[in-house]
Amino acid sequence: MKRNILVLAFLSVGALSQAQFISNGLAVSVIGDGSGALTAAASQTRIFAFDKSTAAQAGQFVVGFNGGSSGDRLTNSGTATSEGHLLNSVDGRGLTIMGYDTAVGTASVAGTTSANVNRVVGLVGFDSTITYTKYTNAFSASNPRSAVTVDGSEYWMAGAGNVGGIVYGPGSGGTVTQVSTGLANTRVIGIFGGDIYFTSQSGSFIGLNKISGLPNTGSTPVNLFTQTGMSPYGFFIKDDRTIYVADDRNNVNGGIQKWTFDGSGWSLAYTLGTGATNVGARGLAGEIDGNGNAVLYAITSEASANRLITITDTGSSAGALTLSSAAQNTIYRGVAFTPVPEPATMLALGAGLAALVARRKRK
Repeated sequence: MKRNILVLAFLSVGALSQAQFISNGLAVSVIGDGSGALTAAASQTRIFAFDKSTAAQAGQFVVGFNGGSSGDRLTNSGTATSEGHLLNSVDGRGLTIMGYDTAVGTASVAGTTSANVNRVVGLVGFDSTITYTKYTNAFSASNPRSAVTVDGSEYWMAGAGNVGGIVYGPGSGGTVTQVSTGLANTRVIGIFGGDIYFTSQSGSFIGLNKISGLPNTGSTPVNLFTQTGMSPYGFFIKDDRTIYVADDRNNVNGGIQKWTFDGSGWSLAYTLGTGATNVGARGLAGEIDGNGNAVLYAITSEASANRLITITDTGSSAGALTLSSAAQNTIYRGVAFTPVPEPATMLALGAGLAALVARRKRK
């Protein structure tokens, strides 16, 4: 009996030790394996983990999506800067990313039809397991860009093409339904307070937009704010009066914009620089520190050797710290927080540790 308890304890601890994500860290999507220059062909997609404060990190490899000749796959265009965004599920237990169900090397992959090359959502758990969910009519002949979910049972996705814009798809895969009536080209999606938010650079929806609720049929988006020439990507909603948006313009307007609400409308407070002159940002995640300041983590928009940076917003002059730079022939695309383990995993760990302690006390 004692031996069985000890085995259970070691198995419980071992199960958690196999989870490759670091706790309370950052996850970054990396396009390319470094073996050759990135092109418009399908490239290897991987996820690396980083801690939140250490400069000049190499990162820890966590997940490599299948890019082979068969099986469930997820690859991304090597040069499509709008692809590969990484987002946390609302329940915090998974990371979502969109791509193509095709092999590395597929030429001009963004131009393929979704009937021939399904668009796919990858959901990655704390233990590095991957769930691939394929859609046969989403973002045909264009880019699948980002996806978000509450708990993996259904997805809302952003991208362009036919069917494009903001779309809804069941967790079982199959076909999607357009949600964003009158808009077929969007970038990064998110859920805040039970509503959908997303960025776009299309028509009257340039900037940040909102769709009330989590609909699975057509709804009309509302543009919250915009700016002439704006090129928005990832965003972080600190609260109902403060929103940060990554802008990838490589001029004085690029960086991380801080927008504030005065009760009647939104206005641009200032733009935080990325630590390099005239370099913007695309991926963005954020949290709030003990002083109430937003702590931002962003992916910069250089064409090569782009960076994972962090900025604590203490004012318009707050500076950026570079946590990591992409290796040769790779590019960073998205950033999110590392997922949290399932409750059952934590219970198993607790039971295992308790058994070890109890056994030690009986000796």
